[in-house]
This record gives sequence, structure tokens and C-alpha cells, in this order.
Amino acid sequence: MFDPTPPGGFDTRRLGEFLAPLGVVRLSGEIERAVSYGPGSDEHKQRTTVVQNQSHWLSAYLAEFDAFDLDQKMNRLPPSLGNLPLIVLSRGKDVQQGGMPSYYTLEILQEREDAWQMMQKELTALSTQGRQVIARESGHSIHLDQPELIFGAVQEMLTKVRSLQDENSD
Repeated sequence: MFDPTPPGGFDTRRLGEFLAPLGVVRLSGEIERAVSYGPGSDEHKQRTTVVQNQSHWLSAYLAEFDAFDLDQKMNRLPPSLGNLPLIVLSRGKDVQQGGMPSYYTLEILQEREDAWQMMQKELTALSTQGRQVIARESGHSIHLDQPELIFGAVQEMLTKVRSLQDENSD
């Protein structure tokens, strides 16, 4: 199972969730520091910082993790997607510890990545038309590292959906 919470101990993000509406997280500079270690241009980092400094952002971010955790605890695959066209884009670069101090060891990060890749394969298998594309030059941020893969996948999906619509209209 994939565990999105930090290993052992107190998750300071939960405290931040309550302090964010008071401006404490924004004033701490933690968002700017964290974003500075991530991928992307200076302009992208500035935009990311603005979004993540919004008072509701951390609550929404943590709600996503909570929902993911709940899905995992259900311990069942979603229903088949039949022949619905599906493209799953997956990172290709090896997982590594970033420059930002982390409570995750490289071993923990690799275990999480292995679980994530297995779930991506399971997702791909839900459709008879499922296809996984490995973004060989990308880590988590495929949209920044290899945007052409996103554009190509969207174009391919549009072609397939239009083809299905044409078949169904006959």
C-alpha cells in the first residue's frame, strides 16, 4: 500500500492546515523555500508560490492525500473501463531525494515509487485500449519536462474519441 503520510511522528502539514488561513504559513516562507527546490522556470516557480500561498491551498492538498488514502484502504480495483481510450503518462527518471531536507530516505522514496508504478500499470489495464507512456526524461513534472508528451496524448485521445463517436453515430 502507498502511504502518503510521513513515516513515524508528527505531520507538520496538518498544523499548517490550521495556521494557513491566519497567514502563518505564507509569512514563514516555507512555501517559497519548498518551491525553490522544485522543477520549472523562475516564472513557473513564482506562479506555483502564489497558488500555494493561498489560505485554502494546503487544506485542498491534504484532502487529496486523505482521499487517496481512503481509496487505498478500500483495497479494491476500480471497475473495468471497457474499451474506453486511456493513456497513462508515467515518470521515467529514477526517483531521487531532492535538494530540500526530507524525512523520506531514498529507500522509502523508492518503495513509494515502486508502489506508484504498479498502480499505474493496474490503471492502464482497466481499459482494453489502455496504454502507458513512460516519460523517459521526466520526473513528477511531465508537464514541465516533456510537455510534448501531454500534447501528443491529448491529440491521440481526441482522435480516438472522435472515432468512437463516428462508430456510434452510424
